[in-house]
Amino acid sequence: MGLFSLLAARATPTGVQVLYGLWMFLMVLFWDLLVARLMVARGRAPGLARHGPWVERAAGLLLIGLAFGVVLA
Repeated sequence: MGLFSLLAARATPTGVQVLYGLWMFLMVLFWDLLVARLMVARGRAPGLARHGPWVERAAGLLLIGLAFGVVLA
């Protein structure tokens, strides 16, 4: 909800807000489905385990950057 409130101003029409919400829902859904698919794919588990810590660090840096952006906005 926090990211949504940054994207949609008070003057944004309700229909556009609904489209924003639907778009965000679908993007998160497809991302989660992709990650789940990659985790169960044959032969991917060892590579995922090997690179997992680096992926987590990159995601952490991305979230910290997003937090700074929200605080400074």
